[in-house]
Parts: sequence; C-alpha cells; structure tokens
Amino acid sequence: MKNNVFKFFTFLAPRKDEGEPNLPLDQITCAISLNYSSASGRLANRLPTSRNLSGCFSTISYYPLWRIHMKKVLVAYFSRTGMTGKMAEYIAEGVRLSGAGVELKKISEIKSEKDLEGYDGYIFGCPTYHKGLTENFKTFLFLAQKGSLRDKIGGAFGSSTHSGEAPGIIFDTMEFVYSMKMTNLGPFDLRESAVQTDEGMRACQDYGRTLGGMLA
Repeated sequence: MKNNVFKFFTFLAPRKDEGEPNLPLDQITCAISLNYSSASGRLANRLPTSRNLSGCFSTISYYPLWRIHMKKVLVAYFSRTGMTGKMAEYIAEGVRLSGAGVELKKISEIKSEKDLEGYDGYIFGCPTYHKGLTENFKTFLFLAQKGSLRDKIGGAFGSSTHSGEAPGIIFDTMEFVYSMKMTNLGPFDLRESAVQTDEGMRACQDYGRTLGGMLA
C-alpha cells in the first residue's frame, strides 16, 4: 500500500528566465510528491534529472513555487536619450537583488490597463522635458489611472540635464491620484551625466532594492 506524502524541497540552481533574480545561484523551492512504499520500507530513487539530490524518491511532481509566491515589480519607462532607460535597467537590477521578481517595459509596450495587472509594485520613469513630462508619458499616466494600483507599492524616477521635475510629478500622481504606497525615498532624479558612473549605477540599484524590500 502506498501513501502519498508531499514535502517541500529547496535546492540551489541558476536562474535564467526573464524576470528572475539575476544571480549566479538562487534558491528555488519545489514541490515534490513522494510515494512511500510501506511494503518495501524504503523510497526508490527515480528522479528524472541529472541533479545529485539526496533522498529516495519514486514519483516527482516538480513545480518552482517561487513563480507562485515571489512578489513582482513592474518598471515602466520612457527614454528620449537612453539615460532614463539605463536608469530603468539599473533599478531593475536592484529589485532583483532584493529578492523580488521584476519586469522591465517601455510604456509603448503597455496598450491597456490590463497590461498593468499582476504586479505588487510599480516604478515609473520619464525624463524631464521642458520642466515637465513628455506628452506620451502624460497619456500613459491617464491609462495607468484605470488600473488597480490602489495600495500597491510605488516609486518614480527619471534623468534630467538641469531641472528634474518629472519624477516628482509622477510620484505625486501615484501617491495622491492612484492612492499608492510610495517609497519613503521619494522621487528619484539623476543628472544624465551621472547615470553611467559607478555612483549613479549604485544609486539606481539602491532605489530598486529599497522598493523591492518593501514587498517582503
């Protein structure tokens, strides 16, 4: 007579899929179904993989539970010169370092409010243009208002050459119009000349890591 026993097994494996933490090794939690044979008094090892895992398993039901339980952040941005886009990449790295999942999208890829569903946090970015937002980003913010963003974690960023108003406008919209829970770091503006420096990269990563940490 066989009894089905379900256990959780955690092991180390590289992450390769988009949206997964970009680390050499990271924990993946898997559900493993163990069929125990009381007649033989042992578990037979029929693991259908080359991994050298300890224990004896007869039937394996493998599913990475991080896909179910991992919190996920959307970094949505527009970039005119490429500098806000570079900031978005660094911020996404910081989110990954916090242990959260992240998806990086240009606002042109977001066609409706349904494309904003399924995330626990949102970081929006736009460069400052004539002391304000670009027209396409204003349109994006009206679209985002239709989404279910209330009480979600949020942050805002952007690059600038001298004034840097855009992140503040985005931040206030997310906090007061969308009623989101914003990072206490406030809006994040970075001069274009500093974006690709080591200090600029670390500042972006710290912003993403802090926001990702709010999801824990």
